[in-house]
Amino acid sequence: MNREPLAAAAQHIRRLAQTAHTSRLSDGQLLEAFARRQDEAAFATLIERYAHLVMGVSWRMLRHDQDAEDVFQATFLVLARKAVLLHRHPSVRGWLYQAAYRLAAQARRSRARWQARQHPKRPEAVPPADFAARELCSILDEELQRLPERQRLPLLLCYLEGQPRDQAAQQLGLSLRTLERRLEQGRERLRTRLLRRGVTLSGALLATDLARQAATAGSAGLLRRTAPLALLFAQGKHTTGAEAAVTLADGLLKALLGSKLKVALLVLLMIAFGAGTAARCVSGT
Repeated sequence: MNREPLAAAAQHIRRLAQTAHTSRLSDGQLLEAFARRQDEAAFATLIERYAHLVMGVSWRMLRHDQDAEDVFQATFLVLARKAVLLHRHPSVRGWLYQAAYRLAAQARRSRARWQARQHPKRPEAVPPADFAARELCSILDEELQRLPERQRLPLLLCYLEGQPRDQAAQQLGLSLRTLERRLEQGRERLRTRLLRRGVTLSGALLATDLARQAATAGSAGLLRRTAPLALLFAQGKHTTGAEAAVTLADGLLKALLGSKLKVALLVLLMIAFGAGTAARCVSGT
């Protein structure tokens, strides 16, 4: 009796059962499972859950397949390294959106520098229509990530991800009426910000919709490669085949660490200033 097909079938059944289990878990539970047990399946579920969101930001900002894939992987590498701190974060979706935006902006600057070195007297050849669409998408994402999260998340779900409002309200734990109110507030605030930059909201959303149709959530191979790569990166082990993504991820992690150090220094200065003021008050009595 050939036992190999039976073993393969059993492995497939176990994988299906594991997928069904992880798909029912919240983002925080999935991150906690990855942080505490190195559960690769849990992290793979997060990648699948937010692949469209992360690839969407990457493609809108870059319009370059390889760069967008590098940013996609880098975003999840940073998430893997920060999983132990983020499993209690109120919105993994919001965190991923901002991380992907920052990484895409970083990748865009790197490509511009590379282009300048390769062809110092010749700007990058971009068709006018593509350039205009890319700029519109870039401005929209730039202004979106500046909105308060309570207004940004409904806009992400309903406009950029195209989810029905009742489904978006359920995901955010809001009533439909509250979601619609926040959508209206966020849309009006975003419209005002865009108009200051000479962009209409309808034009920016149209460019974004076209970009969404052009982009994919990433190939199945990309999604499969990212979870094991993230596990190695989280463990601080050597990774191969994704050098650009690792470089981007390291750059953002250093920037995040630098921001924390600045905040800590500011707090220490405030404490020292308060202590000094109190001492002067005491000595003056």
